[in-house]
Amino acid sequence: MAVFEVTQYGAFGNGSTDDSPAFMLAWADVCNSSAPTPIFHVPGNKTVLLNPVFFQGPCRSTNIQFQ
Repeated sequence: MAVFEVTQYGAFGNGSTDDSPAFMLAWADVCNSSAPTPIFHVPGNKTVLLNPVFFQGPCRSTNIQFQ
């Protein structure tokens, strides 16, 4: 299972730091993953602050999950 957790890409999840760059880095890896079902994971115990982000492809997998 390929799990891409935004905190591993630099997201602080403290509610006051912009986590948008980390989300975009994680998305790039999720989108390029050869796993059949890559997972974009945001920990439930974190409060993220985001500016508008756009998750765009085309991606290698057609079955990306968000958790």
